[in-house]
Amino acid sequence: SLPAPPSDVSHLRRDPREVRLERYFAEKGAPAQTYAREFIRAADRHDLDWRLLPSIAFIESTGGKAYKNNNMFGWANGDIRFRS
Repeated sequence: SLPAPPSDVSHLRRDPREVRLERYFAEKGAPAQTYAREFIRAADRHDLDWRLLPSIAFIESTGGKAYKNNNMFGWANGDIRFRS
């Protein structure tokens, strides 16, 4: 017989911040939607407000609609190139 599933499934719930970011970027038609989880992880890792990086991405490139050189945040006026 199979073991019973763990009673604590809280680890399976999605972070509500990630859901909010995805929804916001989706409503705006912004490609940054696919990076919602990474924005949250980076904010947590560096003790930043979770809204900061998505806000910068939206101001600088309309959430990834208008960017070049893989530079969604507008570093050096978008002239700095990033491999990923």
